Amino acid sequence: MAIGILIAKGELEGVNLEKTVIIGELSLNGKINKIKGAFPLTLEAKKRGIEKIILPKENAKEASIVQNIEIIRSRKFRRTS
Repeated sequence: MAIGILIAKGELEGVNLEKTVIIGELSLNGKINKIKGAFPLTLEAKKRGIEKIILPKENAKEASIVQNIEIIRSRKFRRTS
């Protein structure tokens, strides 16, 4: 929902999200919390043609087992370009 708000407000103009998956649990203070199942989620994203995945910093090592997909670690929800 938070990403949808940023898109609607035009905050992500110029950021290509077409082949990007964003996963994580967003807390009320904006911190992106660790999730369970980062490896299978990343593997399935790769199978579906996703090129980039943005996920909690704590999940990056697990997700990086999947080859040929860009892993972007995040701690807090904020605009990145």
